[in-house]
Amino acid sequence: KLDIQYIILHNDVDWEFNGSTSPKETEVYLQNQPGISKYMSFGKLDFYKVEIPGKIDLIYSPDMNLTYEKVSNTTYQVDIKDAGNPFSMYFLEQFDPSWEAYINKERIDNHSKVFSYANSWRVDKKGDYSIIIKYTPQQALEKGFRITVVSLFFMIIVIVVSFLRAKYYRILF
Repeated sequence: KLDIQYIILHNDVDWEFNGSTSPKETEVYLQNQPGISKYMSFGKLDFYKVEIPGKIDLIYSPDMNLTYEKVSNTTYQVDIKDAGNPFSMYFLEQFDPSWEAYINKERIDNHSKVFSYANSWRVDKKGDYSIIIKYTPQQALEKGFRITVVSLFFMIIVIVVSFLRAKYYRILF
């Protein structure tokens, strides 16, 4: 997504002094990432090559083609066609456990972080179907907004009725 082609790992930094992760831990992490491989070493520098998939979009899968539609700022519909094998689906928004994915209103439970920042789900279902990705705290905000609008509407009605009643009683007396 960021069009990074190479990662340089400096094995000569004082990682304890600046409070960062040790180069060995970073090396293990990089070696376990799909699409990242050690390219060459030069002294205490290790170069890793990043294989960039042909099409990277906000929601994509390296294993299959999929399409998606943005329903709202916090809801996306992903259409899956001819899924024959389990696949990984990546949602390149900041990872948050409140992002949830559903197939036929059933939550996909294996949500994890990928690329150190994004969301990933492993999907095991075969065939044609849709996946809904949504940010669940937004539902509470939308309910609160609806309650506020309805309450405001009734308050306006009460004020108007009270005003008309007061005006009517002044005319009679």
